[in-house]
Amino acid sequence: MTHRGFTLLEVTIAAVVTGIMAAVSVPVVLNAVQQQRVEASSSKVELAVNKGRDAARASLRCVTVLGKLPYSANGTVGLAAYLHNNATCNVFDIDYDYPESNSTTVEMIRMHPSAVSAVEILKPNPVVDCSGTPPPVGCYTFAEGIRYLIQPDGTTDAPYRIKVNRTDGITDHFVVHAPTGTLRRESL
Repeated sequence: MTHRGFTLLEVTIAAVVTGIMAAVSVPVVLNAVQQQRVEASSSKVELAVNKGRDAARASLRCVTVLGKLPYSANGTVGLAAYLHNNATCNVFDIDYDYPESNSTTVEMIRMHPSAVSAVEILKPNPVVDCSGTPPPVGCYTFAEGIRYLIQPDGTTDAPYRIKVNRTDGITDHFVVHAPTGTLRRESL
């Protein structure tokens, strides 16, 4: 007598084992994807700021770095660097809602809302007397318009701070050093 297939019991056992393996592995994979999104957010910030600084130096024009992307109706947050199309260097030359209308996009990063809840750009508070280079975190306030300006030579007027609030409870801090415009990640 030849065997022509599997019995119902064998198929049932195979289905149960497959279901158990899927139930165990799916949450692990989803957690790994989420962790990767969270970890990638910091390197994306560094990429956007460094590309903005390099574009300013290469073109000898100003770059505005915005701490929140336009068109974010779905909750996506991010950071963008826009090269000014004109010769003026006013941080508010770039329209917040439609920045591409009077600039060229250097870099635009979007961070998944499940990974990052907010990106904030902070500047030293002129009212508080703080010493140190850069000033301590408590000496900062929100930068007007959630933005800052990179001059044509790649420098900035103040030691700005970029704060990335991650959904895992960790806050990444980056200091944009004045006047060089270099970016350094800071652990607090």
